[in-house]
Amino acid sequence: MFDRFEITFDNKQLKNQKGAIRKLYVDLKFLKNQSGFGWNAATGMVTADKGDLERAYRGPSKTEICEPSRDDYPLV
Repeated sequence: MFDRFEITFDNKQLKNQKGAIRKLYVDLKFLKNQSGFGWNAATGMVTADKGDLERAYRGPSKTEICEPSRDDYPLV
């Protein structure tokens, strides 16, 4: 990373970034597994109709449905 961008990170910064990436991963996994949700590879975004989004907001939280395990993070 330093060779390309001349940026250095300490352990605390790396740990914070890892946590942020995990949260995004859990959110994406949760949404993609919901009925009516999909993935647009061209934009890199989750897709859904307005009705599906509203149902997701009213439903149980993602942590109640999707408890990530260590196996969910193959690159970590």
